[in-house]
Amino acid sequence: MPRKPNPNDDMLDDPNLFKVKAKGIGKGSKNLLQSTAIKVGLACVLVLLALIITWQMYLSGNTQPNIEQPVASTTPAQPETPPPATPEQTQPADQTDQNGQQIQSDQSQPVEPQPDQSQQEPQTEDSQLTEQSSANGTRRVPPGLEAQTELPEDISKWVKEDFLRARQENHPRLLEAVAYLGEKHPGKVSMAQVLTDLLKPLKPSDTSSSSYSSMTTYTTPGFMEAVIYALGKNGSQAARQTLIQVLSGKFATEDDRTAVEMVLRTLTQIPSAENDEILLKVLVSPESIRSDSAEATIRSSELRTRAFEYVRLSTSENLRIKLAENLAQKGLESNDPLLEMLLEENPLNLGAQLALYQSEDITNDIRTRLEQSFLNYSSQAIGLTMGIPSGIEGSGAMSSSGTGRMPLLGTRERYPPMSSGMTRPSPMPSEATRDKTTDYETGSHLAKLLWGEPLASLMSDLLGETRSLEKQPQLIVLASTLPLDSIRAAMLKMLKKRSVDGPQSLDAIGWTDNITNDPAMLVLLKMLPRSRTLKAVPLTTGMRQSTSRYPSRRTPSDMGGAMGQTSKAEAAARKEQTEYDWITTLAKMTHAWCTRFEVAAQAQRKATRRGQKFAENPPTRIDEFEFPQDAKVTAAYQLNWPENVPADLGKVKPGLLKIQYFSLQQSGMIKKTMNNYKRLAKSGDVHELDNGLWLETIKNGSQPNTKRSLDIILTTADNEPVDFTQKEELVDLQADILAVEIIDPASFKE
Repeated sequence: MPRKPNPNDDMLDDPNLFKVKAKGIGKGSKNLLQSTAIKVGLACVLVLLALIITWQMYLSGNTQPNIEQPVASTTPAQPETPPPATPEQTQPADQTDQNGQQIQSDQSQPVEPQPDQSQQEPQTEDSQLTEQSSANGTRRVPPGLEAQTELPEDISKWVKEDFLRARQENHPRLLEAVAYLGEKHPGKVSMAQVLTDLLKPLKPSDTSSSSYSSMTTYTTPGFMEAVIYALGKNGSQAARQTLIQVLSGKFATEDDRTAVEMVLRTLTQIPSAENDEILLKVLVSPESIRSDSAEATIRSSELRTRAFEYVRLSTSENLRIKLAENLAQKGLESNDPLLEMLLEENPLNLGAQLALYQSEDITNDIRTRLEQSFLNYSSQAIGLTMGIPSGIEGSGAMSSSGTGRMPLLGTRERYPPMSSGMTRPSPMPSEATRDKTTDYETGSHLAKLLWGEPLASLMSDLLGETRSLEKQPQLIVLASTLPLDSIRAAMLKMLKKRSVDGPQSLDAIGWTDNITNDPAMLVLLKMLPRSRTLKAVPLTTGMRQSTSRYPSRRTPSDMGGAMGQTSKAEAAARKEQTEYDWITTLAKMTHAWCTRFEVAAQAQRKATRRGQKFAENPPTRIDEFEFPQDAKVTAAYQLNWPENVPADLGKVKPGLLKIQYFSLQQSGMIKKTMNNYKRLAKSGDVHELDNGLWLETIKNGSQPNTKRSLDIILTTADNEPVDFTQKEELVDLQADILAVEIIDPASFKE
């Protein structure tokens, strides 16, 4: 290193100077030189130590991870540089060659000062920024910076890297963000890919040092279930492919068994044609989905068993129909659990049961079970679409077991228990927000399935083939619950032929009380043959203590002893007995319908007070006549089909059905009051009951080719028996007036 130039250097060239100075050197000067040498040595040692310490600090700064710094610099750390040299320091000492000529040094130019690298800002040129897209725009973040900043408070602005980082850090809003991703981006393939990446197992090296993350690697409880459900909500082909890979075991997850169970649950909770196809394949050929390898945690047989438990609770009617078609194609086996599931009394099974009913190899036992199911639900459909509350007596059919009423649509069961070792997933949105199905909607749904094809044509054909009421009573009662003009025409034709069999077999299965049939049956029964001697026959039991509002049948001994006489007289008595039985059946059915309509009118009145509206407003009068002035209307109901038929019946069109019902209260003498009603009705046959009188008539309707039935049941208000042999007294009375009008079934043509 060149020394500093001294202006006295020229003097050193004078030889006389040294001679003079040499004379003055003594012992004191020698000690001074030794002391100076020691100081210089110590200074060198200190400089060397400083250099070593500086080098160690430099090495430490480049190897130790910077945990404290929230933002990483985009340029590497630089060692400190000395301050810029002064002009004097940049001038080297003059050097001479052997001839005494001066040599100019190459380093005679001043050195440019270097900037302090530690003071520079991070480079943020476009070439170094990372573009991150979200649903609400694009963020541009320097490399490495996004891993150190807080995630946006608004999860809708999260990008793919944010979701992955939230997974690594166990972010407290992770489950909410995953649910948002599934709900708000249905069908979006890019979002399905994000969810697929989130489903992959988390590696220990992926954990973050965030303030809210754990020091150990773990997954937020319910995270995997939430991701799988979000894939189901996404619904894209890419999302479904991931779900299929999970089922097959080809997609590694943190818990294969839990993931498979959640996929099955998701596919049943979010029904679609594509999801139904996956479940159908699992049930029909599980080995094509999952192989039985040695390392498999779930084998194909167990996969099918678990899928079956979830499908039993599925709301997809399409899936059940496809299962029925598959079973019918390969042949019905009585011990098949899938067949047994489809035969259960569940309205979701109706479409599948109709498919099974048309199978060629169906057994008699299965056919009987199916017909019972159709009967039960068609009976409920009649009542519910007419606004009759489902809880009243005679508003629907009983279950085939006789232990209780049939389950209605919308009845929900719990999902099957999880396999051992599984975590219970959190409730999904579809479970928490499922709407309750109303009675009217339930009735419309059942009617849409049962009152159209193929059941309508099948019932018409079976009625035409009926040879005995006693052998096929269930089919006849089932047909009577379909309010179709074609069924009414076929029913009337069959009843006229087989009326000699009597109604006992039909009554035995609840035709007149437990089963809600088509109100048009009142018209049909009045069109059956009837002897003139029975037009005003009493329908009393002869027991004054009875409080029943409808009569019981007479015994042969009540028929005047006709039984046991000559064969001709015996045949006439038997015929009269059978006709009498049909009249008593008609009386019971009329009473049952009056009760149903009275309850329906009261329910509508209560609902109207709550602001609910109905397609039919209560009528104010009956078409035939004006009510007596002293009569008080306590209930009123009317129905006009097909004008006001439920809109969601689709192609199903019920036949003409006009109903007017009134319940009146008044005081008077019962015979005199009934005579007044008969005069107002202009005709009718009057029958004595235990507790009153019943007027019934049938005539042409208000339109061409229509028939109208009119019934007036006048009883004591307290249902006390009436002794018609005694002098009448003034009592409180109740009058039930019911009119039913339909297309004349005798003149109906397809």
